[in-house]
Amino acid sequence: MAAPLKEITLRKYERPRSTQERELFRRICLSLGVLQPNDRRDTIVDVLHALFRTHARGEQSTLEELVNELKTMGVTEGLAASNLRRHLRRLAALHLVERSKNRYRFTEGVSPVEAFSFTRRYLIDDVAERIEEYLRAGEEVVGIERDQP
Repeated sequence: MAAPLKEITLRKYERPRSTQERELFRRICLSLGVLQPNDRRDTIVDVLHALFRTHARGEQSTLEELVNELKTMGVTEGLAASNLRRHLRRLAALHLVERSKNRYRFTEGVSPVEAFSFTRRYLIDDVAERIEEYLRAGEEVVGIERDQP
């Protein structure tokens, strides 16, 4: 069986209403598919929250600065460099975060919402186009004629 080239999990929840910051960032991670609903190991929530905080100050963070930001936020678990790099790679795989000169930031230094447009363009649209190719091939195989516009 062929292995997928890319996989995307996106979830839609009710509109954001929570006033608790951590719950809001947890819901963002769940929506982006980088966290599963029953995950207890959720350091990625804090990593994303820390990236938002540093972005709000106009800063980019080295791994060490990110650890310090997490400690400032009261995070005490999951701060191993290897663990944080893994979470940052997962966010980078979504084209949401990038590393530039050993500093982490939202892609191209834009806002998180604007960075999500890269996720859309390079992942979601790309996968959707490939699915359409498969659907067209399926139509051809069984002889479905398509209406020409």
